[in-house]
Amino acid sequence: MQLLSDKRIVFIFDECHRSQFGENHTAIKEFFPNAQLFGFTGTPIFEDNSTYKQIDGTVGSYITTKDIFQQQLHAYTITHAIDDRNVLRFHIDYFKPEQYFIIGSTQHKTAVANAIIKKHDATTHSRRFNALLATASINDAIEYYKLFKNLQAKKVEADESYIPLNIACVFSPP
Repeated sequence: MQLLSDKRIVFIFDECHRSQFGENHTAIKEFFPNAQLFGFTGTPIFEDNSTYKQIDGTVGSYITTKDIFQQQLHAYTITHAIDDRNVLRFHIDYFKPEQYFIIGSTQHKTAVANAIIKKHDATTHSRRFNALLATASINDAIEYYKLFKNLQAKKVEADESYIPLNIACVFSPP
């Protein structure tokens, strides 16, 4: 009787950056040593956004999508998806401060948040559309969230008719 683990099997993982960075992946590889594994992700884990892993006091390492799946077979970017009409186009508004700040500093983030608050109604056609601010890290997202809350609380204090933006902070913790 031939074991299932001896047969040629193909696994295809969608959102592999979430599902294959733990013991589950190792267990699958050990139980199906001859399997072909393919991972799809729109947000691969690179070295600069990887998670440090240390087990039982051994030397730790940063795990990337390439570490898990080795060779990249194909890259399909958001610009490809827009060109193929698989996703809707979107507008990116770049921030140019009137004065120089060190990028990433609290002063820079405050200037960005103030510019967003100032331009939001015009940019979103009087709040008929949503807007998204992407950050480089979870800590940056949390800092921006707090900045928006504080800045808008001050605006409400100064002008009771000011309607604050609804601010949410969404992220996947490591």
